Amino acid sequence: RPDLVLIEASGVADPRLLASKLEDTMVTLDALITVVDCEGVERALATSAAARAQVEEADFLLLNKLDLVAATEVDRLAATLAQRNPRALQLRTVQA
Repeated sequence: RPDLVLIEASGVADPRLLASKLEDTMVTLDALITVVDCEGVERALATSAAARAQVEEADFLLLNKLDLVAATEVDRLAATLAQRNPRALQLRTVQA
């Protein structure tokens, strides 16, 4: 039995659907990590229910592409994301 299984769901996968698929297996969901594209997150949140679910269900939010967005904009986005999911730990990254 493996110690760890990492499932990478590209694009706009709905984490709730993914978690429900694991319920009937021997795999336990430990954490949900969402990589947030700081350049496009506001558009995604406005247009995609799956993107909103990814942010709202995450245990960790990786705020990515910081080098492409002004620091004040990143701070504003971080505050917006914290409102949507106050329990998620936010980590700031470049090229994640």
